Amino acid sequence: MQTGQVAPTTPKLRQRSATFTLRGFSARPEQVAAWLGVEAQSLGSAGQVRRPGQSPLKRSYVLWRVLLPPSAPVYSMLPALIAHMGGEQGILRLLLDVAPEFVEVDLLLPVKDSQEQEGGFISKDDLACLARLGASISFSFTSRFESD
Repeated sequence: MQTGQVAPTTPKLRQRSATFTLRGFSARPEQVAAWLGVEAQSLGSAGQVRRPGQSPLKRSYVLWRVLLPPSAPVYSMLPALIAHMGGEQGILRLLLDVAPEFVEVDLLLPVKDSQEQEGGFISKDDLACLARLGASISFSFTSRFESD
């Protein structure tokens, strides 16, 4: 490489993530996170304004997230999230105590505009776990690269 030339950089792949969110409960969000014993990545109280100019939150929420490598297969994401949160039984106890209006799981898949085809599945056991938790599941698709 000649002086003054910049070495080409390889774009950094975005990590996959799985989130578990409880919304709509009367307890303080900090208390809900403490009951599970796992640090929450985000929380908010009903009526709170998160950013200037935004409407106040309609419901309290607590969100937990686990980060996974870009190559993590889809079938491994939900089990990793449940394990990160201490297991299904602990989550079920929390749900009985908190009685949230909504229980949501989201899988972030950085596959948008990918040149590679990717399939994936969620096992029937993991779908049954979601049903026992009363959770909906969503899939978010984003760019593969952090710079996008």
